Amino acid sequence: MLRRQGMKRIVDRVAGSTDTFVELMVLYATLLSIAAGLYSFFEGQPLGDALWWAASTATTVGYGDVAPTTTGGRIVAIALMHLVPLFIGPLVVARILTALVKDQN
Repeated sequence: MLRRQGMKRIVDRVAGSTDTFVELMVLYATLLSIAAGLYSFFEGQPLGDALWWAASTATTVGYGDVAPTTTGGRIVAIALMHLVPLFIGPLVVARILTALVKDQN
């Protein structure tokens, strides 16, 4: 019971800081848009297909229905596959930990 209440406080605090959520969503959308634009340029694919590819790659689902074949497209793929888990993920964790520390103080 206490654990559930603690989690609820954390979720409320993190969700309550909408500026943080908006910042993360803007950063993520920007990253996806840039990756999709570059993928579309290098691979000659429509932007809609490129956005689908970027979203499935960034979430590490990678269905395999769309894959880069050019060197430029592959470089974009490598960058996207590393940027999301190495930068976006830790930012989310850092925001949650900051909320935890503030909650304890």
